[in-house]
Amino acid sequence: MQSPEWHTASSPRPKKLRIICKEKVMLIAFFDIHGVVHHEFIPPGQTVNGHFYVQVLQRLRKAVRRKRHDKWQGEWFLHHDNALNHTSLVVQQFLAEKSIPVITQPLYSQDLAPSDF
Repeated sequence: MQSPEWHTASSPRPKKLRIICKEKVMLIAFFDIHGVVHHEFIPPGQTVNGHFYVQVLQRLRKAVRRKRHDKWQGEWFLHHDNALNHTSLVVQQFLAEKSIPVITQPLYSQDLAPSDF
């Protein structure tokens, strides 16, 4: 198979960059039209379950209050997909207690990318 890069016969071979990572790192990020509201890296070995996610949502509420004070008065919504930690009973109770409205996940569509709605 021919390389998709354009080069002449006398040009040097392209260098390949190889990054070796010993640990994978997970990032949880919340954003709106103006940018990132809150983000945090998950500690290595931590399982993201309902109880852990409620703690993340508590920190998110503080970030929204601090960074998006105009939206804090009730004009912000949370969009979740159907991941188990998003739909767990503990998380649903927390969202109900704090009156945080959640936008439901639309049905799967090949034409809809995860951040297009």
